[in-house]
Amino acid sequence: SLYLRLITLVDDYGRYEADPELIRSHAFPFGDAAGKIIPLTTIVRMLRTLADSKLLILYAFNGSEYMQLLRWHERARSSSKYPEPPPEQLTTIDNRSTWKLRISIIDNYSPKWDKSRRESQNTR
Repeated sequence: SLYLRLITLVDDYGRYEADPELIRSHAFPFGDAAGKIIPLTTIVRMLRTLADSKLLILYAFNGSEYMQLLRWHERARSSSKYPEPPPEQLTTIDNRSTWKLRISIIDNYSPKWDKSRRESQNTR
């Protein structure tokens, strides 16, 4: 599941970049169990499901998007690489406006390396 994979990616504070393409490349470097590329829309849908389940929050800071796992208890060995979520988002997870904008961009997004990987899989 994505949640288990995120546990291995987050810093000591449970924070990480909420860039669907970055999460896909780090959490699913070889695609799904069949080796197929996981669509970015699927990553966004999984993040929304985790946020709706109150397992993480999604927030924006200075134009970049981040996430923080909730119920995260790790001994902090250093300061976080990522900014803290705004205090008001620690009590509410209703921040879909950022993700609605993001999903509309992702619907038409197809990075070059995705195309070349699909083409190489089709020639096998």
